[in-house]
Amino acid sequence: IGYDEFGDETTGKAEDGIFGARHPSNTAFYVNDKIELSDVVVNVGLRYDIMALDDATWTDPENPAYDEAQFGVDEDGMEVSDTKGILQPRLGLAFPLSDRSVFHLQYGKFAQFPELATAYKGAGVIATVFGGQNYIRDPVAFDLDPIVTNQFEVGFSYEFLDGAAFDITAFTRNTVGQLTLAWISVGDNIFNVAPNTAVYVNGDFTSATGVEFSLVTRRLNRLQAIVNYTWTSARGTNSYPNDMAGTLNFTTVPVPTMISPLSYQLKHKGTVNLDYRFGANEGGFLANTGLNLLFSFNSGHPFTHVDGGFGQRAADEGALLATDTRQRIPQEPVGNSTTPWVFNTDLRINKGIAVGNINLDAYLLVTNLYNRQHVLDVYGRTGNAYDDGFLTTPELSEVILNNHTALYSELYEVVNLENRSHYRRDMGADLFGTPRQIKVGIGLTF
Repeated sequence: IGYDEFGDETTGKAEDGIFGARHPSNTAFYVNDKIELSDVVVNVGLRYDIMALDDATWTDPENPAYDEAQFGVDEDGMEVSDTKGILQPRLGLAFPLSDRSVFHLQYGKFAQFPELATAYKGAGVIATVFGGQNYIRDPVAFDLDPIVTNQFEVGFSYEFLDGAAFDITAFTRNTVGQLTLAWISVGDNIFNVAPNTAVYVNGDFTSATGVEFSLVTRRLNRLQAIVNYTWTSARGTNSYPNDMAGTLNFTTVPVPTMISPLSYQLKHKGTVNLDYRFGANEGGFLANTGLNLLFSFNSGHPFTHVDGGFGQRAADEGALLATDTRQRIPQEPVGNSTTPWVFNTDLRINKGIAVGNINLDAYLLVTNLYNRQHVLDVYGRTGNAYDDGFLTTPELSEVILNNHTALYSELYEVVNLENRSHYRRDMGADLFGTPRQIKVGIGLTF
């Protein structure tokens, strides 16, 4: 997209055709009003979005213009998709129950673009998908609609002490139009499109419900505390758009429809923020000095213990079951297990210094103060972040080990187990969080 066959940038003009540079746009109009009555405050609004994804679609959807002879796409059989408009109402209500308590309620509808990378793919990628010769985990999308979220929340705030108040809010959030994989319907199919071709479509949903609690105190004897805790249950048929790629590869297997915990769900999540600060005219040298401690924690996310064969993996990659899911066989209900909890502490010390009309803020910031090894993910075969199960499973590694020297095992342990090279190459992320970092700096305002 945006480049010709020789790697030169296209100009973005009409002559570049359907595979020229894309120019998505989002234009919005909104009106809102705040109505204050004697015993209730009403916030009401209406927003209208005009979303032009500038993606491609087929002129005849039942006969996608796949050019089998040239292994490409006939651009005369494609056109730019229509612009989508969506109306989004918003409503908020708040009314006091006493001089210390407030009841509040909110509803809103929100729309956003789907992930642009699913639709912005060139003719070569489209031809590979429609040719049917390969297992395609990340295909292409055509004529996508916006993703829409409806959110409702109701809560109660109460000032239980002078200078201390809490708020508890229950919420539900339903998102529709999320991307998933589905077979295309090609009718008589005059262009010889492969019958087992899957593309991204708007067809999935997620549902999240939860409760959020917050506690805030005013500064007392230089100390202020802010506490937040959220419990969330998020469920859906797929956690990511291409979760069912391995299943669709087997045309005799039904498409999954079971609702399961989403793999990125953090059921318990919270923070405790303690801020101790001297004012401008107190503490002598410590004037304008502050110390902030941020404690954060969250439960792990769901995962599924799995087993399976080696698949199309090289000898140095192990039998990870993360990307080529055709070999992956669940050993328990989907999302039945959970990764470990994560506990973290950050420290920030700063001092404000006034030099004429210039204000300096010297600070020391230490993230992950105790240098904990936070486990963010695990290997599905073993359920931990330290052993992928390859070397310890003879039916997977025995043949390779018998045909290599002992150096193979040593290199595998160092490169893949200690440094997670194969996992990071596959997933683009690490199994562990960032170790302790120390930053010293000066901020300047004038």
